[in-house]
Amino acid sequence: GYDGGLVGKPFDEFVPLPPDAWRDAFERALRGEHVRHAEQEVHLPGGRHYYAWETRPWRDDDGEICGVFVAGRDITSLVDARTAAAANQDRLLMALEAGNAAVWEVDYKHRVISWHGDAVPL
Repeated sequence: GYDGGLVGKPFDEFVPLPPDAWRDAFERALRGEHVRHAEQEVHLPGGRHYYAWETRPWRDDDGEICGVFVAGRDITSLVDARTAAAANQDRLLMALEAGNAAVWEVDYKHRVISWHGDAVPL
């Protein structure tokens, strides 16, 4: 099978997570714990990245822990998009306040009208 050139290499050579973080998670998984990191920031030579990752105990047919299962993904684009959306919202609210304006939103599905700014509800 395809091993991607990873077989036999130390884990920290191909995983960009801080060694103390994954070693702790591995140890906890080997004790039976499911460890989840929803958003871990990692500084790499190419810049910062964010990863969502987890470890779980890997059990044999008898239920005994025989290893660690690890899964993860790069969520940098998601974190960047969330940060940009928050910054845009802050700028919009600042502009609405400076212009003494309001924005109305109509949610037809839920039959709700909401506003942002200095509008007074009727």
